[in-house]
Amino acid sequence: VCAPNPVHDLELGAQNVVLTTSGEAVKILDYETQTYRPTRLVDLYDAARLADRMEHIHNYGQPFIAAEWSHDVYIHDMNIAYAALSGTEKAFALGIAVVDHIDPLIALFDTYLGREGAFLERPFCAFGGCPIVSPLRFGKENAEVLVKVPMSRSPHKRARPHRHLSPGPSSKPSPKPWPVWPSSTAYDPAPR
Repeated sequence: VCAPNPVHDLELGAQNVVLTTSGEAVKILDYETQTYRPTRLVDLYDAARLADRMEHIHNYGQPFIAAEWSHDVYIHDMNIAYAALSGTEKAFALGIAVVDHIDPLIALFDTYLGREGAFLERPFCAFGGCPIVSPLRFGKENAEVLVKVPMSRSPHKRARPHRHLSPGPSSKPSPKPWPVWPSSTAYDPAPR
């Protein structure tokens, strides 16, 4: 698996264990206020920076959405890609909502690499999504992403729908929120 920085390329095999982040939550526990709030783009950037520094996290998977951009899915998808690229030198995966966003994202990554076609030669981002959406129905837009990605020879991931053992709030364990570390730095849009 390629990474933006070849130092972080991954060799997959029977004896190798690779750990990644993943998710796409819409709320996060704010460490300072101890309340849940909608996730923001800067949270994605901070999570990518954190994963980049963690020795035993080998791949960064988008852990939540940028809720402030959920009204414009194109802007959302382009910005989450830029936040990941700015925050980590490791391989990463993104949940892309609309098939028409794949080519502009590939162009963004080509620009980062310095020439057209460079990303498909050394793809460091896996695009994906879950074709099953709640409540257990077919998500046409996400399925179109999963069909397009292999056609472009870009890596992809396929998410499985979440399953609960039994219905009802009493059957679900209490969520253990991941703390958001107070960010001492503002979002830096300049890629490394």
